[in-house]
Amino acid sequence: MKIWMILGSKEKLSTGAEMLAAARQIGEDRSACPTFVFPFGDGAQQAKDFAALGADVQIFAPGGKGDDLTPEGALFCLRACMAPGKEDFVLMPDAAMWRAVAPALAFHLEAAFAAGIRALRWEGEELFLGRQTWSGRRLAWLGLRGGPGVFTVAQGAFLPGERGEKSGSITSFAPLIPGGESRFCGEEPGAGVALGLKEARIIVAAGRGVGGPEGLDLLGKLATHLPGSILGGSRPVCDCGWLPYDRQIGETGADVAPELYLACGVSGASQHLVGMGRSGLVVVVNKDPAAPFFRHGDVGIVEDLGAFLPRLLEVLAEEKKK
Repeated sequence: MKIWMILGSKEKLSTGAEMLAAARQIGEDRSACPTFVFPFGDGAQQAKDFAALGADVQIFAPGGKGDDLTPEGALFCLRACMAPGKEDFVLMPDAAMWRAVAPALAFHLEAAFAAGIRALRWEGEELFLGRQTWSGRRLAWLGLRGGPGVFTVAQGAFLPGERGEKSGSITSFAPLIPGGESRFCGEEPGAGVALGLKEARIIVAAGRGVGGPEGLDLLGKLATHLPGSILGGSRPVCDCGWLPYDRQIGETGADVAPELYLACGVSGASQHLVGMGRSGLVVVVNKDPAAPFFRHGDVGIVEDLGAFLPRLLEVLAEEKKK
């Protein structure tokens, strides 16, 4: 069994580690050979970093800038090394580029296709794929007998495993990319995700319960007392313009996994919980004792933020002087 893990030229090592964890679940006890594939080409150092995770690396060098390739070009590269009729599995990030490539590749391989996979398990010879439905309220399971299959994998769904005992091999291939109907015409900044939000050890999350920009100012001051922290928010906070959308956490925002998640004035809607479900210690502060978030927190504090935050900042300032 071959398991291909497709990544872009700008993917982070953490994304590769998560995808390798998913590949190992698929290939458990089945003599699988996980291989990273970079259809856009990549730098030698990053290829070595990914190979150090314990999987082989295949780099396509189409000539020119690798990040200029279109979905058409990526599909052509992948079709050059993958043939129909094999019991292979292909994993890709659940991101815009790969959502365009994955179903077309599945058609070429005569394979099953599933998007946004968050869980995997084998039962005998049947592979079950878990994906969220109803805005994260339910996990739907799809059954697949054997392969082949092409899946997009939700970011943050799989915990990175340990590195392999030895590094994988690195090989390169230079296919001739034919001209297509579409072409890369440049890029411009979008909403994206704020720098450091996904990697933060501590996240101070603001909900509509903070009351407005004044409440956010207090949370910003609180964050300065917590080294390695960053300020994030729920969608209503971003919709109100209190925080930019690149700070949004949840189903339509970032998927995070900090060691400490401090939720202030966040009600706990399922769309928000989807994005922080892998957090370590979760502390919830809300004046409403019936807020759903309390059912998902480790520590719950029922208090008005207008009274709680100023007093907490006083205590932290006093501790800092000691």
